[in-house]
Amino acid sequence: MILLLLVGCNERFGRGADVLDLGIKAGQLTPRQNFERSDSVNVGLGVYLFQVQPKQWPKVLRRLSKFDKLEFKYASIVALAANEMVTASGDMTMLTMLQKDIAKADAIAIKTIGLRILQGLKEKIVIGSIKEPQTIYYAAAGDVVSGVGLDRGDFILHIEPVALIGLRRASKINVSLLHRSGVLGDLNRRNFDFGWLDFSVRMEPGQFFILASRQSPQKHKMIANTIFSSPAPAPAVRFLLVMCTLISE
Repeated sequence: MILLLLVGCNERFGRGADVLDLGIKAGQLTPRQNFERSDSVNVGLGVYLFQVQPKQWPKVLRRLSKFDKLEFKYASIVALAANEMVTASGDMTMLTMLQKDIAKADAIAIKTIGLRILQGLKEKIVIGSIKEPQTIYYAAAGDVVSGVGLDRGDFILHIEPVALIGLRRASKINVSLLHRSGVLGDLNRRNFDFGWLDFSVRMEPGQFFILASRQSPQKHKMIANTIFSSPAPAPAVRFLLVMCTLISE
């Protein structure tokens, strides 16, 4: 069984591409340590990027389709579906079921990060990359597909906890996606914002959300399928799990 980190964090376990190829096997994610709390209101998040073999993905996706514990607010639910993006959410009971399924699918955790974020501040997480210039396909409105040429660079998820008035043990999590071209230190780095894929979700400790892709056969490989796949010679499907571990003052 995969044991996810269930403690709040004030430091990172890894950052960006530095930990993308660690190849941590399912079952090796155990609690690292306890962290001191500060006097500020902050949110602890455990972030896990998993990958499975393509033949195993339909089984995992069927399980995810049953997880709808939390309420999402989307910039455009139509655009989300058109871009092959999938969201799911649950609590500790659902996590136990998911752990069994992804263990059976021989899932590998290729990235693990512990975050502790002050409410109102944004944190950046690299969830994918392209190694050379290519055309990325997306649908900003309805089912109209467009293409944009992007240079080598990273797909970055912005996560921003926002306080909820009158609720001390819950936080709204704003999530947005962009592509940043170039490498660290490059003065000509450019951003391409996929704002129509933005969403928010209300979370409490012990709850999680998942971001993934359908990986449906299509004429054009849509943005979600590009981000959450690993190309040959070792093709794989990836999905991101974000767990709320702590809300403290």
